[in-house]
Amino acid sequence: MKTLRATIFLALMICFFQTNAANAQPKWNEEVPFATDENGGKRTLVNNLSGIGAVVRKSLERGKFEITEVLPKSGAEDAGIRPKDVILQINDKKTEGMTTEQVVHTLRGDPETKVEITIVRGSEAPRKFVVTRKPVMLNSSK
Repeated sequence: MKTLRATIFLALMICFFQTNAANAQPKWNEEVPFATDENGGKRTLVNNLSGIGAVVRKSLERGKFEITEVLPKSGAEDAGIRPKDVILQINDKKTEGMTTEQVVHTLRGDPETKVEITIVRGSEAPRKFVVTRKPVMLNSSK
């Protein structure tokens, strides 16, 4: 069920960006060969998209923004961010009351720029992470 929701979410995000950027070339979700990982698998760069390298969604149950996936070799992974971490603040701005688009926009930015994220993990006290944005890379099964 979790995988189905993630797949539906990704499909909706792709449709959203294709619709809103219909005249922009290239589209953000076009795969461009970029690198080969250490196992010989293809990795692709998502055009013009740099960020922390994590999938974020707003939890309907808790109303908070939650990390659902951390991409390999991303700034989020390097900083120690994990799935199920809850984002409380981004650069000292509380996420409460923000839309998903506002959170995602704030987490994105130019490569090698930093963003400070305050996260709560389970019942632990909130912690600050400084994450360096990187070009978003996806594993490709092609």
